[in-house]
Amino acid sequence: MTVTLNIEPDLKQQMSMEARQRGIELEQYIVDSLREYSTMIQTTEAALLKNINEGFSDSFWRTYHRLVKKRNSSSIKNEELDLLIEMTEQIEKSNVKRLESLSELAVLRETDLLSLMSQLGIKAPSYA
Repeated sequence: MTVTLNIEPDLKQQMSMEARQRGIELEQYIVDSLREYSTMIQTTEAALLKNINEGFSDSFWRTYHRLVKKRNSSSIKNEELDLLIEMTEQIEKSNVKRLESLSELAVLRETDLLSLMSQLGIKAPSYA
């Protein structure tokens, strides 16, 4: 496949210099650079998707919901309340990390956050 690129003169000069330093033709340098960029994008997307999909175990959620019920019924002990606060902080930190990863992925894919969430099947919480 043949592709024609219009490269600004200063960029072409820089790329030509880097190609010469590597001992390869400019065309090969461009192809190699595109491959490296493509690999980097795929690796970055994979890491972001991993962060987005990371969650807590079922036992974590069972404990969390049990403690919330106890707190709501005013039957929670101090130690349990401390654990609930700690778990809530973990959830909040995880949500921040998830949102940061979603935002980065949206930029990478050149889309807005809500469109990306829709593409990934992620619904905003009903209380938001």
